[in-house]
Amino acid sequence: MYYGLNDDTAIRNIISGNYSGTPDGHAIYMKYPLTGVLSMLYKINGNIPWYSICMTLLFAVGVMAILWGIYHKVKGRSRLNIGAAFAFGCSLIVAFFIPQYLLLHYTLVAALLAAGALFLVALDVPVIWPVILWLLCFCVRSQVFYLSMPFLLVAIVWRIFSKEWKKYLRLILLLAATIGLCSAINTLMYAGPQWQEYTEYNEARTQLYDYLGVLPFEEHKEMYDEAGISREQYELIQQYGLLLDTSIDAKQLKKLAELTEQQIGNQKLQKTYLKKTLTEYYYYVRYTSAPYNLIAGLLYAGLFILLAAGKKIWKIVLEAACIAGRSMIWIFLIWQGRFPERISLSLHILEIFLLAGLLTYEMLQEKKKYVAISVIGIGVLLTAAGISLSVQSGRQAAEQGIRQQDWNILEAYCAERKENFYLLDVYSVVGYTDKVWSKSPAADNVALAGGWLADSPLWQNKVKQWENADGATALTDREDVLYIAKPERDLSWLEQFLQTGRPGGRLKQVDLISQSGEKVFTVYRFTLNE
Repeated sequence: MYYGLNDDTAIRNIISGNYSGTPDGHAIYMKYPLTGVLSMLYKINGNIPWYSICMTLLFAVGVMAILWGIYHKVKGRSRLNIGAAFAFGCSLIVAFFIPQYLLLHYTLVAALLAAGALFLVALDVPVIWPVILWLLCFCVRSQVFYLSMPFLLVAIVWRIFSKEWKKYLRLILLLAATIGLCSAINTLMYAGPQWQEYTEYNEARTQLYDYLGVLPFEEHKEMYDEAGISREQYELIQQYGLLLDTSIDAKQLKKLAELTEQQIGNQKLQKTYLKKTLTEYYYYVRYTSAPYNLIAGLLYAGLFILLAAGKKIWKIVLEAACIAGRSMIWIFLIWQGRFPERISLSLHILEIFLLAGLLTYEMLQEKKKYVAISVIGIGVLLTAAGISLSVQSGRQAAEQGIRQQDWNILEAYCAERKENFYLLDVYSVVGYTDKVWSKSPAADNVALAGGWLADSPLWQNKVKQWENADGATALTDREDVLYIAKPERDLSWLEQFLQTGRPGGRLKQVDLISQSGEKVFTVYRFTLNE
């Protein structure tokens, strides 16, 4: 079992204190009411993997929500309906919870919590339990919470047709109150001037790297000149080496993001771009989204048949609106240029669990045996898909384990040389994560040369012995600061940038990190020519 992305290991290292030396609840992308508690637990006993335990417990909460929701609704039903409902619920767990646990990622943990909440709302259970799940989702990944809101709207409108709108008005009010309180606490914990400046910086960085992209310098030289970005700084930005030059501050990065958005925004309004977006969505649905679109299609079809048999016309209209709405969400995200796998998979999970909840609810209203048997059949197909996905996730976890051997050797190398500090080339190590239940703490004398922790208060605390120097200055002025990259990486851009502060110097290879006779990483030190 491995973390799906290095974001999880970074969050864990922050909360556990491995990053800055002290457990800290400022995990940036997770809300402080949760991370603050976890950091306190690490302060009490840092030998217990609290973050991994938390993620596992949240998975368990999602599983229990599905089973409890079904248990709550099947009271007084026929044995066949009870069996069908539980079999269908278990198939959902096999299809979605097990594969995601093998490659754990906090975004998908949040998605499964929100999906569980949608399932409960669709089943019409007491509103307090969905609110708790959504609150946990918000604390883990607030963006997923907001992604789930259109699906909540569908579920509430569905319930309104059953004349239960007062109950769901209470749900909305309670949800708004709890999320508002959580947001207020989080805002308070980031209210300091350093964190405010970093928040502005990170928002600009996110906009540039995650949504827009770094445009070529030669073709957009006037834009970079207006932003005050030199050719050498552009190379750092392109290579994600922001910590090497912290003079590129929040204001400058924000300006660059705004200018880049203007350039790209003009393209997005063109008919050719819109046509390209629709084409990408078509190919995504047809070729990339399996088996999730097939599962959703099966649930849509089963729900339609149930509604048509019961002549529930308005619910059929709502189902059609749901299909149109989900397509609009997908198309919008593709048009925005922000559609990574973890987001697309989160949307699939939210949609499927909402449909599953509605299908289960409608099935329990029917007394005909063929309806329950049909739902069991759908569950069998879901289970088969889940087994296939679990095998696939297991294979990916095994492949990650093989890749991880290189990272383990790198960490061991750095841990044995505590007298040095190592800046890691971002694109050389971006594919490495860690085991979910890793027993050994990460080396604390290493840090990425860029990424979302760039110039944060956490980073500043980590390198306070540098006396406010940036990464480039530390490389040129301190012999104990070195740079590590893959052997095949061309670092001419880094050498040229360092030479702007120390003319005549060069980036010299001083060591090789090898495994089984194969070069894995190269260690560099900037030296002045004698």
